Amino acid sequence: MNSGIYGIFNKTNNKVYIGKASNFKSRWKDHIKLLNLNKHKNKHLQAAWNKDGTENFKFVILQLVDRKELTKIEQAWIDWTQCCNDKYGYNFCSIAGSWLGYKHTNTTKAKLAIIGKGRKHTLETRAKMSAWQIGRKLPEETKKKLSKFRKGRKHTKEVKLKLSLAHKGRILSDEHKLKISIATTGVKKNRNAKS
Repeated sequence: MNSGIYGIFNKTNNKVYIGKASNFKSRWKDHIKLLNLNKHKNKHLQAAWNKDGTENFKFVILQLVDRKELTKIEQAWIDWTQCCNDKYGYNFCSIAGSWLGYKHTNTTKAKLAIIGKGRKHTLETRAKMSAWQIGRKLPEETKKKLSKFRKGRKHTKEVKLKLSLAHKGRILSDEHKLKISIATTGVKKNRNAKS
């Protein structure tokens, strides 16, 4: 087995970058190449590499894992090492396999806005995205993290308007309406009751 979880440790301060790999050797080569070219996507790790030098970093295989379990086990290592806390590590995203928690620079946001402007998914792509979500269940721990991340967040007026326009003319099934009612009020509404 050549897949699993690895850590890139900085010997000068014991900070770590946690990652998963289906092939350790090629993944490490990718990291070294990008870091030496000063093009690594993780700016914290890149800055530390530039400051402390190649010789102060070591690549360690932390656990051999079946490919199907990589994301789940990576999450456990992220939680355990607290590598998303800049006191202890270099990771940006607190949820394995997700960009949740990552903050793009204003320059990157502007580029992404230009790329995405006017872009629309085909009906086929929308159907695939919808099918992929059906029956998908997130682990309780992930749900709690997502809930914590979203707590207290409020949409701007601009976002509210966009959401309103996106849902305009959309017809919901009675089942969907009932689910929304229960989620927002905790009470089932009797649709047949006379007012």
